[in-house]
Amino acid sequence: MTDKEKAKEFLEEYLQRKGINTKELFRCISPEHEDKNPSMSFYKKKNKCTCFACGKNYDIFDLVKMEYGLKTFPEQLKKVEEFMKNPELIEDINKTIYSKKSVLIDVSEKKEIPSNSNSTKKHILDPSNPADIERIIRYQNYIKYCMSHLKECDYLTKRGISMKVQEDFHIGYDPNFRYSTAFKKAIIIPTYYGCLTARNVENDSNNRIRKIGMAQIFHYDRIKENPGKNFYVVEGEIDVLSIAEAGKKAIALGSVSEINLLVSKLKEDKFENKFILMLDNDEVGKKAQEILYDKLKEIGINVEKSNLLGKYKDPNEFLMKDREKFLSLFQENQEKTIENPWKKKLHSEKINDLSR
Repeated sequence: MTDKEKAKEFLEEYLQRKGINTKELFRCISPEHEDKNPSMSFYKKKNKCTCFACGKNYDIFDLVKMEYGLKTFPEQLKKVEEFMKNPELIEDINKTIYSKKSVLIDVSEKKEIPSNSNSTKKHILDPSNPADIERIIRYQNYIKYCMSHLKECDYLTKRGISMKVQEDFHIGYDPNFRYSTAFKKAIIIPTYYGCLTARNVENDSNNRIRKIGMAQIFHYDRIKENPGKNFYVVEGEIDVLSIAEAGKKAIALGSVSEINLLVSKLKEDKFENKFILMLDNDEVGKKAQEILYDKLKEIGINVEKSNLLGKYKDPNEFLMKDREKFLSLFQENQEKTIENPWKKKLHSEKINDLSR
């Protein structure tokens, strides 16, 4: 094993000594990604950290380069070897990375600590609660304002989403989004009362998404309205819109870190719908899909895994690059799913009768 390979394998221990629990999702280390909902994972097989939200990847050389301003590989390798020989020199991650972001983590308990201690506790707005009515009205007025500006932005149209689907889902556009310092122009996707996802549409910003309000399973309330219907389970809200283009129904986690939220909600509601898993077709998504499948099976949910994505990363990429095939495959899959098992049995009996 070369010195470089040995150094790369040191990443897990390096992160752990910095206070990171490598067995769980942790806050993205990219200085350009706020990442209020932990979105980064450590992958032992590749000895890399990957953020499924912003897409950034880091090996140990990338990490020490960012932390200590080391521009050349020999400098980076020397620094890693120094830490391998003297691990007590490794500084906690708050000092070298998170202190430059809006929150810190508690390296003793691995819990996130808001940098603003005066922040109020979030709760889901309830239309039946008089105390929430004023905030709900403000939220609804904001969504209406954004919807009125939707035609000023062709971001989703370019991604294959028809104006009809955008309007059906109350998508809007805010040309002066004020809840992020990273971008100002955003597609607004309402997820529940007081909650939304803002999608950056500016090409010159690496920060793609800003979520407002508590984590929600996008379009979850539609399950109750459609008893017995099949629902695809995807990662992103735009993937739900993509599947709606094919005339099918879907819900979105919003982030693979919300797997437990979906499981707890389905465990409580006990829907009899079939759920077809179609998380992103990458290493993170595949791993998350297996975990979600097992968890849903454990609580008795009717669930199956889809292989429709083929070579594409997610439903929206598939829709953009081969719309005709995307729409036809979903139709074929629906026909297979709704095939009457009794019809199949009768057909088999007829064949047996003819063979006698």
